[in-house]
Formats: sequence, structure tokens, C-alpha cells
Amino acid sequence: MNKATATLFKTLGILAGIMGIEHGIGEVLVGYQPTESVFILSWPNSAFFEIMSGEPAMTVIPNYLVTGFLAIFFSGVFLVVLLKPGSDRKAITILFALLVLMLFTGGGFGPPILGTIAVLIALKRNSPLKIWSKLPSKLHSILSALWPWSFGICLIGWLMLFPGAALIVFFTGIDNALLMIVPILIAFTFIPVTLLLGFSRDLLNRKPDGLLNLSR
Repeated sequence: MNKATATLFKTLGILAGIMGIEHGIGEVLVGYQPTESVFILSWPNSAFFEIMSGEPAMTVIPNYLVTGFLAIFFSGVFLVVLLKPGSDRKAITILFALLVLMLFTGGGFGPPILGTIAVLIALKRNSPLKIWSKLPSKLHSILSALWPWSFGICLIGWLMLFPGAALIVFFTGIDNALLMIVPILIAFTFIPVTLLLGFSRDLLNRKPDGLLNLSR
């Protein structure tokens, strides 16, 4: 298994699942009330989530309470399947299905998008990485060394996005669009960067017989 690739997949997937649950909690707290339309706000009356515009979501269930419970349920099941040891292609299909259910039952827009990116990354967990292995071995060594830093920056970017931005506004009163824009740019930019650096790390961590291409 490509451990660096799997680590990125599970980290992003866990974040997606937790954020989906957080959307559901907001909807449950709204209570047993009808939704105004398919498009809703998970936290419509929360000052804490004001910088996130109340966290937009969508639902095909015309009730906040039921929507919230479903968002929590599907997000929770997503985390269970995600963290199940030795998940295979069937599990990947189930994860995709759960992300669709999250999207249509109040799990927000960001969590399903992030979850989809994570699941696509999972498809490379057992890849031989033949194309990437053609790079010079010395370059792989450099890229591999950069992976922990890139992974850390990527994770910090997501944590800055949530709950970082909301916490800064809540405790300091500073309300600036850059508090959302900058973390979004960092978070999404460093996903592909971290993925590619992880490929080099995975190639170097393989057994000697799996590194023939790197020794040529």
C-alpha cells in the first residue's frame, strides 16, 4: 500500500465526515421546522458561523430536524466505512454513494466535495505509480523530504478554514473575507502538491524489488 497516499486520503476523508456531522448538528438545533426551499443554511441564526454565511447546504427533506439527523447519520457511516481496515473497491463505491446522500440531506457542499477528492485519492493507494517512478531517484528523495511539510500546510489550511476562521471572528471581532479566501487557496492548492510529493515518498518506502525503476 502507498502509505503517504493513504494518509492523505484518510485525513481529508475524516475532515469531510466531521464537517458533514457539524452541518447536521446545526440543522438539528434549528428544530422541527419546515425548510424554506431545497437550499438551506445549516446554522441560520449562529453568529459563530456568520463568516461562513450560515453554512449553505441543500436537502430534499423538507424539515430541518430530519435533515440534520440524516446528515449526521450518513456522515457518521461515511467515517465508519472510511476507517474500516482493508477497504476495497466496493468500499470506495459505498463512500461515493454516501457522499451523494450527504449532499442531498444537509451535509453541506464543502464536505461532499472534499470527500469526493479524498475518495479519488484513495484510488491511488495501491497504484504502482509507473509514470511517477520514471523521475530521477535523487528528485524522489527531495520530493519525499518535502512531503511532511506539504501535508502539514495542507492540514493547517483546512483547519484555518474550519474552525479557524470562525474562531478568529468570534474571539477578535475581525471580519474579513481574506479569513476565508486565504485558507481556501492554501487548502485546495496543497492537496495536489501533497499528493504528488506523497507519490515519491511511497516509491522510496517500497521494498528494493519495487524500486527497480528508481535505481536505473
